[in-house]
Amino acid sequence: MLVFVAVIFPPLPVCIKRGLCSADMLINIALCLLGYVPGLIHSWYIILKNPDMLNYDDLERQQIIINIPSSPPGMVVSRQPDRTKIQFRHPEPFQTPHSHNPTLVEQNQLSPRSSPLPLNREANERPSETNQPSQLAQNVLYGSTADYTPEEAPPSYDNVMNETAKHPNGSILATASIDRTIKLWKRSETGVTYWKTLVGHTKGISSIEFAPNSKFIASASDDLTIRIWDVKRGELVQILRGHTFHVTVLKFHYRGSILVSGSADENIRVWDLRRAKCMKVLSAHSDPISSLDFSFDGTVIVSGSYDGLIRLFDLETGQCLKTLIYDKSGSSYPVSCVTFSPNSKYILSSSLDGFVRLWDYMNNKVVKTFQNVDGGAVAEKYSLGTCFLTCFASPLVCSGDEKGKVLMWDIQSKGIVCQLDTGSGSPVMEVEPVDNGEQLLTVCMNGQIRLWQCEGE
Repeated sequence: MLVFVAVIFPPLPVCIKRGLCSADMLINIALCLLGYVPGLIHSWYIILKNPDMLNYDDLERQQIIINIPSSPPGMVVSRQPDRTKIQFRHPEPFQTPHSHNPTLVEQNQLSPRSSPLPLNREANERPSETNQPSQLAQNVLYGSTADYTPEEAPPSYDNVMNETAKHPNGSILATASIDRTIKLWKRSETGVTYWKTLVGHTKGISSIEFAPNSKFIASASDDLTIRIWDVKRGELVQILRGHTFHVTVLKFHYRGSILVSGSADENIRVWDLRRAKCMKVLSAHSDPISSLDFSFDGTVIVSGSYDGLIRLFDLETGQCLKTLIYDKSGSSYPVSCVTFSPNSKYILSSSLDGFVRLWDYMNNKVVKTFQNVDGGAVAEKYSLGTCFLTCFASPLVCSGDEKGKVLMWDIQSKGIVCQLDTGSGSPVMEVEPVDNGEQLLTVCMNGQIRLWQCEGE
């Protein structure tokens, strides 16, 4: 529609796409003064460069409104779902083929993602890519489940699994580890089967992320590189270098050609994957970056850091829009995870004071705080993932804890409505919703991976 409007009045589509006082609007007006054709071409260029981000169906699906009760203090809002209606079938751990040979895990390859986080901020020596491990951990093997049978206890290997990701349509799952490999799994109606392993990093992998077009997967590592892989062929197609310390987290823009990365060098880098070039470096924090996310329209980046701050940045300008800090006790605890709500009106964060919080970031305040059973801590030692589950009538917040449990809270009542026991006793590093939460992928630090099926309403 805007293409035809541009034929009649070229500045109007530019005004709609970029704003009345934008530089592009002024450029278009100047071009129109030079002649009709230059103004029309520029208007079409702006339309093509800034496509509609979501169609109507997508917008309806994405904007799941999370209503925060406006009741005055002291009133009880009874919105907690029936605990008996939210149930997940307990699955068996994923089975890795017996032909896969476990490899020794190197002691100095623990990434910040899976290592205990020091609360004191001591200066760390910056490693080079050529650093060699000093010694091997004794009797520590990669957590292969090749010999696991349902009658046995789940495998238990310390400091192994870091990260998980799902294919945009949920058909492929990926897991990453400090054994330097990425494993891809195919998901079908009959279950989950091992597919292939991607090998190339020289140190542990901290983060993995599928591209929106489903064809590629990106991985971040302690070897200071970001690698882009062809999912179908299992081949390395691109290596991005620039960070000077461990790369800790990745996030794709919805367009797929832009990738943001965070690092223990305290910077956020914005990458143009078409040119394999870093477009911006954001000096974001004073400690390592732990988590990144995009707003649903892709215009704002939120970052969490071990310095205790949550910051929001404008993607186009790189400007810091806002800084959030929860400093009730007078000290800032490391922020381990941040994620936008589906409608991007709120931010969910977890920190190492043991609490998960829901922020109304426009008003700089915490509106909900989620705790473990009996008010205990969710995580005080490890960076554990959190997420929203939107397949239920009342959306839920989900997080793993450090004792092998998965917790689900009703957003309105803050009550725990479901608990899953992985049986591992190991920290649950990631919880990844599949089909908006109809299934839930959990990854424990000891290498145990399970895909839970929701059997409730």
